[in-house]
Amino acid sequence: MYASPRALLLSLLCAIGCDARPETSAAEPRLGAQVDIDAAIRSAEARTPGVTLAAELVGRDDGRRWEVVRWADGAARRVTVDPGTGEVLAITELERRDLGQRAAIYEDATLDAHGAIAAALRHVDGAAIEFEVEGDAFEVEIVTDEGVREVVLAKDGALAAIEDEDEDDDDEDEDDDDDEDEDD
Repeated sequence: MYASPRALLLSLLCAIGCDARPETSAAEPRLGAQVDIDAAIRSAEARTPGVTLAAELVGRDDGRRWEVVRWADGAARRVTVDPGTGEVLAITELERRDLGQRAAIYEDATLDAHGAIAAALRHVDGAAIEFEVEGDAFEVEIVTDEGVREVVLAKDGALAAIEDEDEDDDDEDEDDDDDEDEDD
């Protein structure tokens, strides 16, 4: 029996395609940005003064976007960045004056947001999806093949902890985000 070249090609493509897709990880729904967190922060920096307090890839059904929170001169701004192009889509003033306490970390820190993300990625291989100033530390969430890991760095860049994140933490974070939106 003789198979046509077309049939062989289709069979080969099907066989390759069936095995080419990696297993779905718990973190996969959070992926999907062509612009990484570092580039999103740089886009926000180009349009707003100050320091970066947080950056996160957010969104599900309504589309993904980077949200970067910047602080300068007693005011907080949320900068929304397109995850496909890096274009700044919106800049929103936040009514959160308490965020100035977080900005104080930069007074004697040896890192900025970019340095903290780079340092975290030296400890955990993957894609950074969230950065946050929390107390006297920088926290970076990284998607790996095994799930989401949080790297905690001291303000001098020293590794403080690496923790596994579970899906319940994401639900709590979304609730926190809803609270912040009420202050807008």
